[in-house]
Amino acid sequence: AEQLKDTALDVDLYILGSTQEETHSTGAITAAYGLAPDFCVAVDVTHGDSPDAGKGETFKLGGGPVLGLGPNCAKWMAKRMEDKARQLELDLQKEVMSGSSGTNGWPLQVSREGVATAVLSIPLRYMHTPAEVVDLEDMERTARLLSAFAKDLARAGAKVALLDLNQEAAQAFADEITAEGGVAKAYKCNVLDKDSCYSVADAVAADLGSCDILINGAGGNNPRATTDKEYFEIGDIDGDTKSFFDLETSGVEFVFNLNFIGTL
Repeated sequence: AEQLKDTALDVDLYILGSTQEETHSTGAITAAYGLAPDFCVAVDVTHGDSPDAGKGETFKLGGGPVLGLGPNCAKWMAKRMEDKARQLELDLQKEVMSGSSGTNGWPLQVSREGVATAVLSIPLRYMHTPAEVVDLEDMERTARLLSAFAKDLARAGAKVALLDLNQEAAQAFADEITAEGGVAKAYKCNVLDKDSCYSVADAVAADLGSCDILINGAGGNNPRATTDKEYFEIGDIDGDTKSFFDLETSGVEFVFNLNFIGTL
């Protein structure tokens, strides 16, 4: 916050200090759901070098912040963070996280429809003891990198392609973006038709260039695949209530194809 206090940003930036990270990440989960961010960076600590730990298990104090790499870390964000550190001539260490990062980044990544997430850590010696030690230079470098990363995102001029079965609806959103000085174009696309998807992909590439970020929001339900009640109760089968056994096969197939095959 100190690094950005006099900087005008063309984005909304939230800096969150959350509770219960060690138990359930409850603070981060509720905040992420309420804020619904487009991107997030989970800032945590990682094991710093100490006399009783091997060099391959820890990270050097004074060696700069540690960038997470793995399924919990959006590749484009990690690459952008690495490029920014290089521009600033900041030392940057890397930590391979083969699964959960063990940080708030894990639940943040799956909040709502999903949040692009990066994990940046400060090396900490004697973690979870009364004598924890960090290098102040690492903290300063982490703040500088985060500040530069935020400014860089604010300056990014993304070109937006909006795909929808209802092109008029997509065009309405495209008009809002262009009215604010952005670049956007609407396309009609049916995710259940592979040829339609390929055709639109070619058109987007020709009009706007290659795709850097893809958000797949196609999906939904259908009345033909929906029961009248969420829970089946005794007596429903003898009444007029539409149960699972009354659903139309074509309706269920449509919902499955839209939400699963359409994504493939």
